[in-house]
Amino acid sequence: MNTAAAVPKPGAAKPDKGAIARFIDAWRDRRELAAMAPGELDRMLGDAGLSHTDLPSVLDHARQVGVLLPAALTLHGVDADALAHERLDLLRDMQRVCSGCRSTAACRRFLADGNAAEHARICPNAYSMDRLDGVCG
Repeated sequence: MNTAAAVPKPGAAKPDKGAIARFIDAWRDRRELAAMAPGELDRMLGDAGLSHTDLPSVLDHARQVGVLLPAALTLHGVDADALAHERLDLLRDMQRVCSGCRSTAACRRFLADGNAAEHARICPNAYSMDRLDGVCG
């Protein structure tokens, strides 16, 4: 399966982002943070399974979640929409794992090439995607 179209080229329209990626965009917009009710940041972090100490790493690596994870799911035969409907808890865990991954350049390259075997070798979510193939795909 070729997913080259699933990994957008620079300047292309961006697909819908995952919950964590949307949160990160809001985090970067200081006006939105300033407008948050007391305790709202803690609630949002808790909902995402994160703590304040996770933020630096997540901020550095979260942008790929909204682009690379859906492409990876497709490459590995998993329907992201079905996964979100059937196992939202697992999808959120996969988003968290993806946001902490340090192999984004290789991931992007393997996804663009449609190389599932090489992608599986570097992806920390590969085991989960392999187990979901055919279940949510």
